[in-house]
Amino acid sequence: MGNAVWGGVRLTEILERAGVSPAAAHVAFEGLDSPLGSAAIQFIRSIPLAKAMDSTILAYEMNGEPLPVEHGFPLRGLALGWTGANCVKWLSRITLLDKPYAGFYMDKVYRIFQRGQDPATGEVVTTIPLKSIITSPETGANLTGNMVAVRGAAYAGEAHVSRVEVSVDDGRTWHEAELLGPAERYAWRRWQYIWRTATPGSHRVLARATDEHGQVQPDTADWNFLGYGNNGMREHAVMITIR
Repeated sequence: MGNAVWGGVRLTEILERAGVSPAAAHVAFEGLDSPLGSAAIQFIRSIPLAKAMDSTILAYEMNGEPLPVEHGFPLRGLALGWTGANCVKWLSRITLLDKPYAGFYMDKVYRIFQRGQDPATGEVVTTIPLKSIITSPETGANLTGNMVAVRGAAYAGEAHVSRVEVSVDDGRTWHEAELLGPAERYAWRRWQYIWRTATPGSHRVLARATDEHGQVQPDTADWNFLGYGNNGMREHAVMITIR
């Protein structure tokens, strides 16, 4: 997983040229995926019209080159800051609707629901929750010396990451990490913390992010049947040993 530079056109420009009915409230994307199962279920997802008009693009380039097939050539809908399930690859059709599209992928799969709950009654998976991950050192690492570079990345969905903190004592104390590289909306933000007083023994290292609105990454994620939105800092902690 990483950042990419996308090239394309804003969906709002296309919709404005085509004309949007006052009754339209949602935009459905249909991909050229192979139909699922004997019922030949098409991959169709819809997003609210407000999101489509505000921060959704139709991408045909990635990192200055034509969009690779595995990333949706020739055209992909990108609802910026939202989960990949809303960013339909191999886009073949765009339809305006007066209500969310009703179908398998909208009502049975990409929903937040509990065991035994009807998936269609759960919240639709849209935005990406605030999160941070530690990329170095890896969990289980055995290190020597009294200085450890803890590095990682943080993501805030539609917002900016404003702060990342690191704990090397299982959350008892926290230290400000340095934010690195460009600060682009909808992109991962790299960070590092140099632990200069590492002591021998086992240590649980945690990282937590804060966004521009003051929202803080939770200690543990809210459980749901399919595991969406797993952004708890404890689920992503690393255990290291200093020798």
